[in-house]
Amino acid sequence: MRAAHDLSIRRRETLLKGMSAVVALSDDEQQQIRTAGSELREKGSLIAEDGEHRRSSFLASGWALRQEFLADGRRQISGFLIPGDPLAPFSYLGEPVSDGIVAITPVEIVDVTHIGGPRSARLLDVIERFNLTVARDHLQFYRNQMIRLGCHSAVQRMAHLLLELHSRLMRVGLTSDGRYEFPLTQEMLADALGLSVVHVNRVMKQLRSAGLVQQTGGKLQILNRKRLEQLSEYSE
Repeated sequence: MRAAHDLSIRRRETLLKGMSAVVALSDDEQQQIRTAGSELREKGSLIAEDGEHRRSSFLASGWALRQEFLADGRRQISGFLIPGDPLAPFSYLGEPVSDGIVAITPVEIVDVTHIGGPRSARLLDVIERFNLTVARDHLQFYRNQMIRLGCHSAVQRMAHLLLELHSRLMRVGLTSDGRYEFPLTQEMLADALGLSVVHVNRVMKQLRSAGLVQQTGGKLQILNRKRLEQLSEYSE
């Protein structure tokens, strides 16, 4: 039990790193987040439903996706969540979770709602300021998705998404030499980029053959970021 508790606290350092880059956190506020209640969810489980209010919930570890199903069963993935992301980035507007959120890997979700007393009120105020700033980033992610689906070729879509994920993970210290965990399946990439699975496979082979990326053992490495940026017209 002690080992599991220590692991949970270590996972939250990623969340704290992301939050501290945006808002100033006192030592007490950091400790509250380290010891806040959390829930573990298995791979493939539904984390939050469309319309659910998760105002103070954050992904401490693992990956998740936002998805919407059409009446005929087709799925559109609107985005991916990585460690440090809020489940409802537009909660400061009173907006609930948009689209269903599903765990891609086992995940831990931290919720600071249940910390009591005046300390809780101060922390929730900090989190509101964090969400306000982070919402701008997520608006950019939605804009990126619109550009990918509306303007880009298949190769550009893939290159653009891989760069965006790399940039986001780099901010929270989860990259090394251009390499990062990559738990996304070809089916997920297809549903996110409006491509068939066959087309995704072909595009990934093209990027690997060009020496732009490398994919081994559940990790992806950006080998030539500058060329990928030129190819996809990616900018931050």
